[in-house]
Amino acid sequence: MRSKIIFELYDNVVTIDEEAGCFDTEGNLVTIDEALVQQRLQEASNELPLAILRIERNRRLQETDWTQYRDVQLENDAAWREYRQALRDMPATQVPLLDENGVLYNITWPEKPE
Repeated sequence: MRSKIIFELYDNVVTIDEEAGCFDTEGNLVTIDEALVQQRLQEASNELPLAILRIERNRRLQETDWTQYRDVQLENDAAWREYRQALRDMPATQVPLLDENGVLYNITWPEKPE
């Protein structure tokens, strides 16, 4: 991830050697603002839980798409619409975190209708 961020920040960097440094096309050492790189790494780390939440939310929406087809009539149709709306609202209503194993926590999933 660090290398990707360096390449995004410094378009003249073509080679990264973790021990020797970053180099341009002519082999010249490119000075990197390490504080900026660390800031971008932290920003990316902060965005990861929300990205994972969206992936899981999208999976749950996709598995319930069948409830919204025009030819499907359900007695609890309103409950399904509310459930799906709650899923769509999750990025705005939840503050997901990742544990040391990369598993989401600090979120409450809406209850799926019966």
